[in-house]
Amino acid sequence: MSTYGKQVGIDFDFHGTMANTFDAHRLLQHYQEELGPEVADTIVNSLYAQYFTQRAHPSAPETLLEAAKAAGVDRSAAEAFIKD
Repeated sequence: MSTYGKQVGIDFDFHGTMANTFDAHRLLQHYQEELGPEVADTIVNSLYAQYFTQRAHPSAPETLLEAAKAAGVDRSAAEAFIKD
């Protein structure tokens, strides 16, 4: 995977934390239903980039908030949903 990633400009880092991704899936599902598939695609791409290249915890509130922000979700709405 690392070799293939480098060929397209992705520097995979597979040493991040393996953890429960329930909250990430919950966020993704919520905004797919509320704001549509384009927003969901942006969220999932941000989550993948953060996890696979930056070692971000997949369900940490700051990771989820960054993904929502990348998709243009209102910060206060995203924070409220993540805390719920």
